[in-house]
Amino acid sequence: MGRDEDQGVGNRQEGARETGRVKPTVGRDRLKLTALALAGGGALWLGFFPANLGFLGFVALVPFLYLIARVKPRGTYLAGFLGGLLFGALAVQWVRLAAPAMYFAWLGLALLLAMHFLLFVGLTRWLVHSARLPLLLAAPVVWTALEYGRAHIDIGFAWYLLGHTQHDYPIVLQAADVFGAYGLSFLLVMFNVVVLQAGYWLASQRWPSVFAPSALLLPAPRGLLAAAGLTASVMIACLAYGGWRLSQTEFAQGPKVALVQGNVPQEVRNDPALGEEQDAHFDQLGAQAGAAGADLIVFPETSYTFHWLHIPAEHRDKLSLFGEEMLRLSERFAREKPRQWNAALLLGINSLVYRSEDFRPFNSAILLDRNGSVLGQYDKCCRVPFGEYLPFVQTLPFMKWFSPYDFDYGIDPGRELTLFELPSGSQYRFAVLICYEDSVPHLARRFMRLARPTEPIDFFLNISNDGWFRGSEEHEQHLVAARFRAVENRRALARAVNMGISAVIDGNGRMAALPGETWGDSKAVAGIVAAYVPIDHRSSLYVFWGDILPQSCAVLLGLGMCWAVVNAWRSRRAGKLQVEGKS
Repeated sequence: MGRDEDQGVGNRQEGARETGRVKPTVGRDRLKLTALALAGGGALWLGFFPANLGFLGFVALVPFLYLIARVKPRGTYLAGFLGGLLFGALAVQWVRLAAPAMYFAWLGLALLLAMHFLLFVGLTRWLVHSARLPLLLAAPVVWTALEYGRAHIDIGFAWYLLGHTQHDYPIVLQAADVFGAYGLSFLLVMFNVVVLQAGYWLASQRWPSVFAPSALLLPAPRGLLAAAGLTASVMIACLAYGGWRLSQTEFAQGPKVALVQGNVPQEVRNDPALGEEQDAHFDQLGAQAGAAGADLIVFPETSYTFHWLHIPAEHRDKLSLFGEEMLRLSERFAREKPRQWNAALLLGINSLVYRSEDFRPFNSAILLDRNGSVLGQYDKCCRVPFGEYLPFVQTLPFMKWFSPYDFDYGIDPGRELTLFELPSGSQYRFAVLICYEDSVPHLARRFMRLARPTEPIDFFLNISNDGWFRGSEEHEQHLVAARFRAVENRRALARAVNMGISAVIDGNGRMAALPGETWGDSKAVAGIVAAYVPIDHRSSLYVFWGDILPQSCAVLLGLGMCWAVVNAWRSRRAGKLQVEGKS
């Protein structure tokens, strides 16, 4: 064997030994990154119910930001996706309780949230490493734009926004009337960035062999101080603003409402043989509410089993036997119940409206005065996917497999917003949000913008059926969303919810009334919440300019991506010219 051959064999043996050392190292690095991301996803989940450790919102994104800031991209995307998948699977596990088929919806929502984290890591890395934007700007811009997009796609899901972790800290919560929950999310991501950068820099000074300064994109010490100073200034301004808003507690006494909280599980509601039992349950609660001497009794969504029928008199000869029975029940209810309970009623019920030679189904809120006259009706605009319609079923017929029912159960979306006037000693104007509509920030704002300045909305009502979720953490998390709508619009919000949690929330987000002592005691129980609605007519910047912050973030994200493409093209061109120059 010649010398060259001997040297070649030696090189191959050395390469094999080197490869043997590198591969396990790469594998261990990926495992560490995945474990780090899983810890971040778990910590963020703990920031929401059932744990409700909201302070974790200030640090839970640090592992994901580490994936973004590290120089080597290997393993970061998969780790980010898996961390997000863990968070999503834990956060929305209550969806599966609705029906066996809803396990697919659970998986779908978990994947949706996982994609949020994957895009957050990927897009922010692109802006930081290619467009050369500072992490303190890029990370909150991308996160907030993604939250906004998630809230607006066809199956919009504005739950579990990062800002929602702060619902239990009233002084922080008040800033929601400036930029909505999105503004708090933006601030929290900024804080997470400072925690990562400052923490890593300090660790690299103490243990440079473990925390190599070159492994992470970090600003210079002056830049770190500037980032920390800017974030601290915004946080101090947020707290000062919150303290000022919390000092405003003088609210006029509004109408007395009696909120009916049923306790009917969905399996009972779905059984036609138990329909009389359900109706009797709400009749009994209605009588208790009537004894409270309220101006308005509010029933949950779809409380009674019959359908409210709307049909012009000239078309009543076209009614089937079923239609005649529904009309008889509707008229009897309007004739008897308001007088019997001596109050105006807001009734959540399925309705059938005669249009164009056919009946169209709606999920409705109907206001009756004490004499039983119908004063107005609002039909739900934002339908719940799988619960009230099957998304994309026309183009994807297999979506029927994921339906909780084995029959056509869909409803039509409402066509217009309705403002109600309560007939009482004083005229109060209010809007109704049905079911998860109180989790849609832009819908409540549309109601506020619809009202004239001389005749503003005095308060919101939310009626919902949460009997699908059997006392799980869904009930608390739904109340969190309602709390944000109250603060964002500076209007009290009263909720009547089957299985809970019913409540009266004032314009500062405080719980003015609950069925029980605590949130946990207030779910999966029947009862009446009788309280006066606090009237808050303060103005709100969020109502004035809406989602300008997340929309601006979306624009900045688009511009940053374009700049990243330009930078990549310049780098390739410079490299090509350099090669040509050497040749």
